[in-house]
Amino acid sequence: MAKLSPNYNREPTCIVKMLDSEKIAIRFEQIGSRERFRRLLQRFRDDFLLANCQEREGQPWWIVSLTQHSDLIEFCKRNGLSLKEE
Repeated sequence: MAKLSPNYNREPTCIVKMLDSEKIAIRFEQIGSRERFRRLLQRFRDDFLLANCQEREGQPWWIVSLTQHSDLIEFCKRNGLSLKEE
C-alpha cells in the first residue's frame, strides 16, 4: 500500500506573521485543488483590496495592515481556514 504524503491530512491553513508594528504577512497552505485556491484567492482579493503580494523567504506572502487582523479572522472562519500565527 502506498504511503500518503505528510500533507495529505492537513487542513487548509492561513499563516500570519507580524512584519512590524503596522503590517502583517499572510500565506495560504493546503488549500486543495487549483480551482478551490483560485476561488479563495479571488475572495481574499475582494475583501482585502489594499493587499499586495511580495516574495518573502522564497514564498509569496500577502501584505496587509495590522488593523485588518480581525477582518482576516472573520475571512478564515467564513472560508473554513485554520489560522496559524507565527
